Amino acid sequence: MWTIEARGRDYAVSDETGGHVGEVALAAWPAIASVECAEGWFHIYRDSSGTFILKKGGLALGRAVKRRVVRSTFTVESGGERFVLVHGGPWSRRMVLYHFQSSIGSIDGSLSRYSRMGAADAHLPDGLPAALRLFLVWLAMLQWTGRA
Repeated sequence: MWTIEARGRDYAVSDETGGHVGEVALAAWPAIASVECAEGWFHIYRDSSGTFILKKGGLALGRAVKRRVVRSTFTVESGGERFVLVHGGPWSRRMVLYHFQSSIGSIDGSLSRYSRMGAADAHLPDGLPAALRLFLVWLAMLQWTGRA
């Protein structure tokens, strides 16, 4: 389990022992961020087609598309695998991650003052790369703040 906590404009990510895992650095523009983990810094942005992209150097490592029919669902592709990140409901701060129609993880957020995400717990599979897990956390943050 990871714990995500607000640190000013950015978010610090720690593991269950309290050890530093990474950081989510938000940009002033809502659909841009950087994430840092043991593998280095990764850039996240939304391209002109509306696809969210996780990139390091010139290589796209993950893509996410928000479904228009079901507005609170992201289809995420990375490393030849497809995942679906689903919002738990209109008053929920839970996002559930599915792989082959089986729930494999969740991200649960809490609010701080002024409706900004204050903290979250991410229960995501250890087998996923850290950068991809941070990308999923960022997508959840976008959904919760209404910026997706």
